[in-house]
Amino acid sequence: MKPKVNTLIVDLDNTLYNWFEIWRASFLPIYNGLRDRVGVDEIVLQCAIREVHQLRKTSEYTFLLDELKFAAPDGAPLRSFLEEEIRQSKTERDRALKLYQTVLKTLWQVKKSGTSIVAYTESLSFYSGYRLKKLGLDGVIDYLYCPEDNDLPSGVSLRKIRSLPDEFYELQITEIRHTAPNELKPNPRLLREIVRTLNAKPDECVYVGDSLFKDVAMAKDAGVHDVYAEYGAAQSHSDYELLKKVSHWPDSDIAKELEPAVTPSHSIEVFSEILQKFDFVGSQVKVADLNASHMIDIWKKVVDVQQHFNQLEMQIRNYALTVTGAIMAAAGITFRDGLSVNFLGAEISLSIGIAGVALTIWAGFWFMDRHWYHRLLKGAVDHATTIEEKFGKSIPEITLGSRISANSPVYVLSFKLGSNGKINLFYGLGALIILLFGLFAFVAKPVPNVLRKTATAEMTSSNNEYRHA
Repeated sequence: MKPKVNTLIVDLDNTLYNWFEIWRASFLPIYNGLRDRVGVDEIVLQCAIREVHQLRKTSEYTFLLDELKFAAPDGAPLRSFLEEEIRQSKTERDRALKLYQTVLKTLWQVKKSGTSIVAYTESLSFYSGYRLKKLGLDGVIDYLYCPEDNDLPSGVSLRKIRSLPDEFYELQITEIRHTAPNELKPNPRLLREIVRTLNAKPDECVYVGDSLFKDVAMAKDAGVHDVYAEYGAAQSHSDYELLKKVSHWPDSDIAKELEPAVTPSHSIEVFSEILQKFDFVGSQVKVADLNASHMIDIWKKVVDVQQHFNQLEMQIRNYALTVTGAIMAAAGITFRDGLSVNFLGAEISLSIGIAGVALTIWAGFWFMDRHWYHRLLKGAVDHATTIEEKFGKSIPEITLGSRISANSPVYVLSFKLGSNGKINLFYGLGALIILLFGLFAFVAKPVPNVLRKTATAEMTSSNNEYRHA
């Protein structure tokens, strides 16, 4: 009989995706540039990189080039001299970032069963969150436990290194919980603490990881079901020796890889095999066991989801105004210049066709806003309302959503407009403006360039005569 578990805890690197390949693709262009173009001795280079990595407690340090003390041949900063290598590093890193086979499908199947999904990794917060977001796991994974990021170097701000809005990089739904400083795997005490904060029991949790001495041994010591992800082993790769020479790992951890292996309770060759070994079920938590703090946390998560979808809708409307406004400006210029096309023997202003394109795109934005993301927002609002109706009397602080919903409708000419009506009014007015422009372009005739120039010349002449008079 398969063990029943209500909490799945997964390592990230080399368990959900090939971290070693991501690291290798990102690191080698920089490393080769320092060795070959800058001319740094390989042994010296490896020691210097490892010193920075151990200081920053990560083998993926964004500002490595800023902290190395080598000088470029032309005296320029390393980051400027190796600009092409940096570009190649980012390109190769993103190309290597992909989930192992069956991971996404399996995680969704586990989630649909009601099982909580938790990620626990030693990788720092930014990289871990960024990868989950890029891989489509924001919201699939409920909680991410990881160390905090390093402080930014002096004189460096996020605005300088980020070219996109913060929400592009940050998780919107998955909650990040930082582990204690300097606490690394294998640490069964920390894993037991994670299980405790999840209100779970060790024998109802399963931990999946790619390292026998870090993941499997830790899970065994913590009393959690252990699963060894055999497919994630990277020690046989030719560049793994380079990783050990430049990594932040202590020598003691590297030496443990050579010690007799721990025997795992379960092994899998592909991620989906966990479905054959465990019966994933929802957590059987009684409402009576939930205190006010738990209910507020649940409500806050639902409100966060509402804010996420609300931000997406506002961005869609901003894009709609920007894109459609630019197209209509082109239509106005086309009408002014008198450009036309022959359609079924009739000369029709080209601006009418451009207005038709603008109207189609405007309608597309309306559909995405009203019938896509707004439905998701309404679902989150309805769920928050259910929570507030059930627990609002005992926890009055969580009635914010209900009050917003009550004050949201507006009256236009005695008609009550809710959120759906306001969206339709916004896009309806925009569509009306585009249609009026198209009608105007159809019935009106642009002033020919010759007449326009003549009129301008006559006005200029009249003004000159007036000044001489």
